[in-house]
Amino acid sequence: MPRAVHFIALAFAPAAVFGQRIPGRDLFDFPLGSVAEGGALAIQSGDGLRNPAGVLLPSGVRARLSLSSLLTSSELGVSGQLISVAGLWHGSTLGLSVARASVTGIVRTDSDPQSVGGDVPYNALVVSALAARRPWRQLSVGMALRLLRGELDVTTRTNLGVDAGLVADHLSALDGRLAASSFFWRPTSERGDGQTFSVSGDLRALGTGDTRSVRAGYALSSSPGLSSEQYLFTTARYLSVEARTGIARTDAFSHTARRWRLAIGVHVDRYFAAIAREDSPSGVAPSYQFTLTSTLPNP
Repeated sequence: MPRAVHFIALAFAPAAVFGQRIPGRDLFDFPLGSVAEGGALAIQSGDGLRNPAGVLLPSGVRARLSLSSLLTSSELGVSGQLISVAGLWHGSTLGLSVARASVTGIVRTDSDPQSVGGDVPYNALVVSALAARRPWRQLSVGMALRLLRGELDVTTRTNLGVDAGLVADHLSALDGRLAASSFFWRPTSERGDGQTFSVSGDLRALGTGDTRSVRAGYALSSSPGLSSEQYLFTTARYLSVEARTGIARTDAFSHTARRWRLAIGVHVDRYFAAIAREDSPSGVAPSYQFTLTSTLPNP
């Protein structure tokens, strides 16, 4: 097995090895769509990839555009891109996102290490149609219809998924948040197919408002039959600057990996820009994600 695919399978999500039905699903276990956030609370950029409820537009905003890009070291060769648009419609938020992740440099070989022909293609595309609304003051809910298309060498497969998510916020005097979501659940899903379920929560540990506070949280994600992840994180914001750090532990069969995540972002008027860094196990160079979000206020 090429080294990049082997590393991805064992260190992040071993679905590619253990009978994954859609090639490339494991590439979305890299943190595309998350600014060092925790599972179902990965809603900062509003793209709805990790939690469909996250696409909900805040009060006073009528549209949003989100762009994200993921890069890893040349040793892994993984890259990802995500674009999302959302707008208001009769009190609900409707959105569309397109995410793609791929691995380059997988050499095609035969009976010896010498390459034969071009590289082996390994990629996945997720197209999501999203809808979200706030039925109660402290609760937002969302749904996503997703199309996942994966390619590995000469194998190409396409399937549909349906995901749901919710975020409860402003809970108690500590301004707590609780969230839950699924990622690529399908009616025909079986154990080991790669569907992921996440629950997350955080609360204000210090400060008195949204722009001067320190928050602490915990997230748990599980892909039944494949892997699970626990993540402890803190978020600090002072005026326009926001920083986040945490440590994640991933367990996949007998393999355990721990990774630090760091992010820093800046809020300027109707824009939010951030860079996130995630360590990689086994001494491999870290991955980086860049995010830019722009909102259009109500007239």
